[in-house]
Amino acid sequence: MWIPAGVVFIVFGLAMTAAWLGESERRVRFGAADAASRMLLPALVLFCAALAAACDSGAAAVGEAETLTGGSVTRGRSAIGKYGCGSCHTIRGVAGATATVGPPLDNIAVRGYLAGHLSNSPGNMMKWIQHPQQVDPKNVMPDMGVTDQDARDITAYLYTLR
Repeated sequence: MWIPAGVVFIVFGLAMTAAWLGESERRVRFGAADAASRMLLPALVLFCAALAAACDSGAAAVGEAETLTGGSVTRGRSAIGKYGCGSCHTIRGVAGATATVGPPLDNIAVRGYLAGHLSNSPGNMMKWIQHPQQVDPKNVMPDMGVTDQDARDITAYLYTLR
């Protein structure tokens, strides 16, 4: 989420620098007052575009997560509450999910591994959510009887945590 916003601001900064350099050349030719008025509108348009792109990165993350998993982020947040995941984990965006028994799930979408040895992919995350004891019998996460659809939805929500 930080990288796309950072890229937007870098592009915006480069565009502003290019406009500033071009404007300094125009000022020499045409005079300062006329050039300043012509620069204001493009700078304002660029700033608004950069701000809109930075604000839209959350919506893009939701769309990407839902496409990857086939689940619903909104239903996933509800399912996390339904299965009581917050009684063991801290989960950003889920009310009351501030426990410290299990690891916090912040940035879980960008982690390389799940459960210490399972590569992080939507299919593996769904498998881990549904059958943690089959994946690693030594872990303490219980099998909660999570349905296939709920596993897809929970995975979709967790894939927005970057």
